Amino acid sequence: MAAAAEPALSAADRTPLSLFARRPAVSAAVVLILGIAAHGAVADWPGVYLGMAAFLALVSLGCWRLPGVGTGLLVAAVFFTGVAAGQLEHFHFGSEHIAVYTGEAARLAEVEVVIDQPPRVLTSQTPGGRPLPPRQVTAGVVRRVKTWEGWREASGQILVQITPPNPGLRFGDRVAVLGMLGRPAPAMNPGRFVAQ
Repeated sequence: MAAAAEPALSAADRTPLSLFARRPAVSAAVVLILGIAAHGAVADWPGVYLGMAAFLALVSLGCWRLPGVGTGLLVAAVFFTGVAAGQLEHFHFGSEHIAVYTGEAARLAEVEVVIDQPPRVLTSQTPGGRPLPPRQVTAGVVRRVKTWEGWREASGQILVQITPPNPGLRFGDRVAVLGMLGRPAPAMNPGRFVAQ
């Protein structure tokens, strides 16, 4: 039995525009990817971009007599959706992330952590050469944080500094830590590019 031959495409059917028209999901995916790639080049307002995307999508429904305008509005809506998705992923934390519980200033907090780096003891000196007390440093994966309503599930990684060092602390231990919880300080000398 002979297979049916596929109909030959005319020159008009082989243009890039007609290829995208036959596969609209590819076009939408390309525009979404472009929006995600552009997320860092615009202001960090993901809620605004999602609102614009919803508005443009709704307006495009009313443009059924003007298919070019409706398609353009949908393209813009998909682009803004990509921008918002990129910003939410890159610049924002989920509601259970430990960063949500931090502020500009360090505050007292109780956190349950699984130690995921071998603890190390560090010693240092003041600029005048006087030795400072040793401190223990490690990193941990947050499991829970204590709030006014009790313990709540949490996620994220934190740096743990203990003074004085605890010799019994080991890799893999699950511990409750009471101490000052704060955001990392910005670099004192962040560096810069110099034009040559």
